[in-house]
Amino acid sequence: MVENIFKIKDKSGNIVNPFKVLISEDKRRSVSRILTFQKNEEEFYRLMRKQKEQSEIKIGMTEEEIIKILGEPININRTITKYGTFEQWVYNHMYLYFKDGILYAIQD
Repeated sequence: MVENIFKIKDKSGNIVNPFKVLISEDKRRSVSRILTFQKNEEEFYRLMRKQKEQSEIKIGMTEEEIIKILGEPININRTITKYGTFEQWVYNHMYLYFKDGILYAIQD
């Protein structure tokens, strides 16, 4: 992990709220892009939570494991075929695909 200190500036260039975050080297570029657009602190934390949640989600997890991380989905679209039951779980920032209760694909 690399420790970085980022400062959010308002439109006048004044520092609004300095805060400290820990990021890995491979996330540095996306975090820099976020700060380049001078997102507010709430938006920054929302995007960092999204990255953390997505890094915790792994193919092969069960529905129960996903609910522990993300909570209940906004919507569930279900398809039943002779090959099994397929579900698409809809969240604000991603779609999760299950076959017979096991995560097999992630779309964000």
